[in-house]
Amino acid sequence: MLKLLPILALAAGVVSASSIQTTNCGGVQSLSTDSPYTFTCAQFVGLSSQLQSVQITVDGDIGGGIGPLSDIATIQVKNNSLQTQSGTGKDTSDFSLGALGGFTAGGLVFTVNTGTATFTNIAAGASSAAIAVSGTNTKSFAALLCPGVFCNLYDGSGGTNFTVNVSTLTSLILSFGGGNVAGTQITNGAARVTVTYMYGASQGIPEPTTVSLIGLGLLGVGLLRRKIG
Repeated sequence: MLKLLPILALAAGVVSASSIQTTNCGGVQSLSTDSPYTFTCAQFVGLSSQLQSVQITVDGDIGGGIGPLSDIATIQVKNNSLQTQSGTGKDTSDFSLGALGGFTAGGLVFTVNTGTATFTNIAAGASSAAIAVSGTNTKSFAALLCPGVFCNLYDGSGGTNFTVNVSTLTSLILSFGGGNVAGTQITNGAARVTVTYMYGASQGIPEPTTVSLIGLGLLGVGLLRRKIG
Protein backbone atom coordinates (compact mmCIF):
# COMPACT_ATOMS: atom_id res chain seq x y z
CA MET A 1 0.00 0.00 0.00
CA LEU A 2 1.29 3.41 -0.90
CA LYS A 3 0.61 6.41 1.31
CA LEU A 4 1.37 9.96 0.23
CA LEU A 5 2.42 12.54 2.81
CA PRO A 6 1.81 16.28 2.39
CA ILE A 7 4.99 18.23 1.67
CA LEU A 8 5.65 21.85 2.72
CA ALA A 9 7.57 23.73 0.00
CA LEU A 10 9.12 27.19 0.34
CA ALA A 11 9.09 29.22 -2.83
CA ALA A 12 11.54 32.14 -2.83
CA GLY A 13 9.98 35.28 -4.27
CA VAL A 14 11.92 38.34 -5.47
CA VAL A 15 10.42 41.76 -4.87
CA SER A 16 11.86 44.57 -7.00
CA ALA A 17 11.40 48.25 -6.17
CA SER A 18 12.18 51.14 -8.50
CA SER A 19 11.78 54.79 -7.55
CA ILE A 20 12.54 58.18 -9.08
CA GLN A 21 14.42 61.03 -7.45
CA THR A 22 14.34 64.36 -9.32
CA THR A 23 16.42 67.46 -8.74
CA ASN A 24 15.65 70.82 -10.34
CA CYS A 25 19.00 72.58 -10.70
CA GLY A 26 18.04 76.08 -9.60
CA GLY A 27 14.90 76.64 -11.68
CA VAL A 28 14.67 78.75 -14.85
CA GLN A 29 17.71 80.96 -15.44
CA SER A 30 18.26 83.74 -17.98
CA LEU A 31 20.87 83.30 -20.70
CA SER A 32 22.45 85.80 -23.05
CA THR A 33 24.14 84.80 -26.30
CA ASP A 34 27.66 83.52 -25.60
CA SER A 35 27.18 84.08 -21.87
CA PRO A 36 26.94 80.68 -20.14
CA TYR A 37 25.14 79.96 -16.90
CA THR A 38 26.35 77.36 -14.42
CA PHE A 39 23.57 75.25 -12.95
CA THR A 40 24.24 73.53 -9.63
CA CYS A 41 22.60 70.10 -9.36
CA ALA A 42 22.24 67.95 -6.28
CA GLN A 43 23.74 64.48 -6.60
CA PHE A 44 21.77 61.35 -5.85
CA VAL A 45 20.89 61.04 -2.16
CA GLY A 46 20.90 57.43 -1.05
CA LEU A 47 22.96 54.27 -1.12
CA SER A 48 25.33 54.19 -4.09
CA SER A 49 24.45 50.55 -4.70
CA GLN A 50 20.81 51.53 -5.39
CA LEU A 51 21.47 54.00 -8.23
CA GLN A 52 20.37 52.47 -11.55
CA SER A 53 20.44 55.32 -14.11
CA VAL A 54 20.88 59.07 -14.54
CA GLN A 55 19.05 61.24 -17.10
CA ILE A 56 19.56 64.96 -17.77
CA THR A 57 16.76 67.06 -19.29
CA VAL A 58 17.18 70.64 -20.53
CA ASP A 59 14.34 73.03 -21.39
CA GLY A 60 15.57 75.76 -23.74
CA ASP A 61 13.75 79.00 -24.47
CA ILE A 62 14.08 82.07 -26.68
CA GLY A 63 11.84 85.04 -26.06
CA GLY A 64 10.16 84.31 -22.74
CA GLY A 65 8.30 81.05 -23.39
CA ILE A 66 9.40 79.56 -20.05
CA GLY A 67 11.62 82.33 -18.73
CA PRO A 68 11.00 85.77 -17.23
CA LEU A 69 9.23 88.39 -19.33
CA SER A 70 12.54 90.22 -19.67
CA ASP A 71 13.82 87.36 -21.82
CA ILE A 72 12.63 89.00 -25.03
CA ALA A 73 13.74 88.31 -28.58
CA THR A 74 13.10 90.72 -31.44
CA ILE A 75 14.07 91.05 -35.11
CA GLN A 76 14.32 94.32 -37.02
CA VAL A 77 15.19 94.65 -40.71
CA LYS A 78 16.61 97.53 -42.78
CA ASN A 79 16.01 97.46 -46.52
CA ASN A 80 19.18 98.68 -48.23
CA SER A 81 17.96 97.99 -51.74
CA LEU A 82 16.39 100.44 -54.18
CA GLN A 83 13.01 98.76 -54.16
CA THR A 84 10.25 97.99 -51.69
CA GLN A 85 10.64 94.52 -50.21
CA SER A 86 8.79 91.94 -48.14
CA GLY A 87 10.24 88.92 -46.43
CA THR A 88 10.61 86.85 -43.29
CA GLY A 89 13.06 86.30 -40.48
CA LYS A 90 13.60 83.96 -37.54
CA ASP A 91 16.14 83.21 -34.83
CA THR A 92 17.76 79.83 -34.30
CA SER A 93 19.78 79.17 -31.19
CA ASP A 94 22.08 76.29 -30.27
CA PHE A 95 21.96 75.44 -26.58
CA SER A 96 25.23 73.80 -25.53
CA LEU A 97 26.06 71.86 -22.39
CA GLY A 98 29.63 71.38 -21.29
CA ALA A 99 31.08 67.87 -21.32
CA LEU A 100 29.39 65.57 -18.81
CA GLY A 101 31.03 62.36 -17.70
CA GLY A 102 29.50 59.24 -19.17
CA PHE A 103 27.16 61.01 -21.59
CA THR A 104 29.67 62.20 -24.18
CA ALA A 105 33.29 63.18 -24.53
CA GLY A 106 32.33 66.55 -26.02
CA GLY A 107 29.51 69.03 -25.65
CA LEU A 108 25.82 68.24 -25.82
CA VAL A 109 23.90 70.49 -28.22
CA PHE A 110 20.26 70.96 -29.21
CA THR A 111 18.50 73.69 -31.18
CA VAL A 112 15.66 76.07 -30.39
CA ASN A 113 13.96 77.78 -33.34
CA THR A 114 11.63 80.75 -32.99
CA GLY A 115 8.50 81.32 -34.96
CA THR A 116 8.74 83.33 -38.19
CA ALA A 117 8.46 87.12 -38.25
CA THR A 118 6.84 88.52 -41.40
CA PHE A 119 7.89 91.89 -42.82
CA THR A 120 5.63 93.51 -45.42
CA ASN A 121 6.40 96.32 -47.87
CA ILE A 122 9.53 97.80 -46.33
CA ALA A 123 10.34 100.85 -48.45
CA ALA A 124 13.76 101.32 -50.02
CA GLY A 125 16.19 102.60 -47.40
CA ALA A 126 13.67 102.17 -44.59
CA SER A 127 13.75 100.07 -41.43
CA SER A 128 10.94 97.91 -40.14
CA ALA A 129 9.51 97.91 -36.67
CA ALA A 130 10.99 95.35 -34.30
CA ILE A 131 8.92 92.15 -34.22
CA ALA A 132 8.95 89.84 -31.18
CA VAL A 133 9.62 86.14 -31.73
CA SER A 134 9.79 83.17 -29.37
CA GLY A 135 10.35 79.43 -29.29
CA THR A 136 11.01 76.54 -26.92
CA ASN A 137 12.44 73.04 -27.08
CA THR A 138 13.14 70.23 -24.61
CA LYS A 139 15.94 67.69 -24.87
CA SER A 140 16.48 64.67 -22.65
CA PHE A 141 19.92 63.16 -22.88
CA ALA A 142 20.00 59.38 -22.80
CA ALA A 143 20.09 57.75 -19.40
CA LEU A 144 23.51 56.83 -18.06
CA LEU A 145 23.23 53.25 -16.79
CA CYS A 146 24.68 52.40 -13.39
CA PRO A 147 26.79 51.00 -11.88
CA GLY A 148 29.70 52.33 -13.90
CA VAL A 149 32.77 54.44 -13.49
CA PHE A 150 30.95 57.67 -14.44
CA CYS A 151 28.05 57.08 -12.06
CA ASN A 152 30.29 58.20 -9.21
CA LEU A 153 30.10 61.75 -10.59
CA TYR A 154 26.35 61.84 -9.93
CA ASP A 155 26.17 59.77 -6.76
CA GLY A 156 26.79 61.85 -3.65
CA SER A 157 25.58 59.16 -1.20
CA GLY A 158 24.39 61.94 1.04
CA GLY A 159 24.15 65.12 -0.93
CA THR A 160 27.03 66.89 -2.65
CA ASN A 161 26.68 68.71 -5.98
CA PHE A 162 27.84 68.75 -9.59
CA THR A 163 27.52 71.54 -12.17
CA VAL A 164 26.11 71.83 -15.70
CA ASN A 165 27.22 74.75 -17.89
CA VAL A 166 24.66 75.90 -20.48
CA SER A 167 25.40 78.50 -23.16
CA THR A 168 23.66 79.72 -26.32
CA LEU A 169 24.77 80.83 -29.75
CA THR A 170 22.06 82.46 -31.86
CA SER A 171 21.83 83.06 -35.62
CA LEU A 172 19.44 85.25 -37.58
CA ILE A 173 17.94 83.84 -40.77
CA LEU A 174 16.43 86.34 -43.24
CA SER A 175 14.61 85.54 -46.46
CA PHE A 176 14.00 88.47 -48.86
CA GLY A 177 13.70 88.03 -52.61
CA GLY A 178 15.58 91.21 -53.55
CA GLY A 179 18.45 90.77 -51.11
CA ASN A 180 20.54 93.62 -49.74
CA VAL A 181 18.82 93.75 -46.36
CA ALA A 182 20.38 93.98 -42.90
CA GLY A 183 18.91 92.42 -39.79
CA THR A 184 19.24 93.41 -36.15
CA GLN A 185 18.36 90.90 -33.48
CA ILE A 186 17.98 91.13 -29.73
CA THR A 187 17.99 87.65 -28.30
CA ASN A 188 17.67 86.71 -24.66
CA GLY A 189 16.91 83.17 -23.69
CA ALA A 190 16.43 80.97 -20.67
CA ALA A 191 17.11 77.40 -19.67
CA ARG A 192 16.08 74.90 -17.01
CA VAL A 193 18.04 71.76 -16.11
CA THR A 194 16.47 68.75 -14.42
CA VAL A 195 18.24 65.55 -13.36
CA THR A 196 16.29 62.32 -12.87
CA TYR A 197 17.74 59.44 -10.87
CA MET A 198 16.24 55.97 -11.14
CA TYR A 199 17.07 53.85 -8.13
CA GLY A 200 15.90 50.78 -6.28
CA ALA A 201 16.89 47.52 -4.65
CA SER A 202 15.96 43.87 -5.11
CA GLN A 203 15.55 41.62 -2.12
CA GLY A 204 14.80 37.91 -1.93
CA ILE A 205 11.79 37.26 0.32
CA PRO A 206 10.71 33.70 1.12
CA GLU A 207 7.06 33.03 0.42
CA PRO A 208 5.78 29.79 2.03
CA THR A 209 3.52 27.68 -0.10
CA THR A 210 1.96 24.46 1.10
CA VAL A 211 1.77 21.90 -1.64
CA SER A 212 -0.14 18.70 -1.00
CA LEU A 213 1.16 16.14 -3.37
CA ILE A 214 -1.59 13.62 -3.91
CA GLY A 215 -1.38 11.07 -6.67
CA LEU A 216 1.28 9.18 -8.45
CA GLY A 217 3.70 10.32 -11.12
CA LEU A 218 4.82 13.64 -9.49
CA LEU A 219 8.47 12.82 -10.05
CA GLY A 220 8.37 10.68 -6.98
CA VAL A 221 8.77 13.72 -4.68
CA GLY A 222 7.35 13.23 -1.26
CA LEU A 223 6.46 9.61 -1.81
CA LEU A 224 6.86 7.35 1.15
CA ARG A 225 6.56 3.73 0.46
CA ARG A 226 5.51 1.58 3.33
CA LYS A 227 4.69 -2.05 3.04
CA ILE A 228 2.04 -3.45 5.28
CA GLY A 229 1.99 -7.14 5.42
